[in-house]
Amino acid sequence: MLVVIAECRILPDHWQEFEEEMEIITELVKSESGCLRYDTTTSIEEPGLFYIIEEWESKEHFNAHLKTPHMVNHKNVAATWAAKPVRLSLYEVLTIQHIEI
Repeated sequence: MLVVIAECRILPDHWQEFEEEMEIITELVKSESGCLRYDTTTSIEEPGLFYIIEEWESKEHFNAHLKTPHMVNHKNVAATWAAKPVRLSLYEVLTIQHIEI
C-alpha cells in the first residue's frame, strides 16, 4: 500500500474555490481503481494550508491516478491558486498490524 500526503498552500482569495474544487474531485478520485482513501483536511493553526491524505493499493495505481484527465485539469486549475508548489510525501506501507486496545 502507498500512502500519499499532499501539502497544499492556497492563496487567501482562493480558499473557498479550492474547497469547492476538492469536493468535486474527491468523488471522481474515490471511484478510481486502486484508491483506498482520498480525504482533504485543513490546518487549524495555519489558514490556507490544506492536506490531502491518500491511500493507494500500489504506486502504479497512484501514477495512473496522476494521469487521469480530471487530475491533469485539477492540477492546472489549482496551480493558479497556490501560494507555493504542492509538496507530495509518499510512504510505502510494508506491514499492517491490528491491535485491540
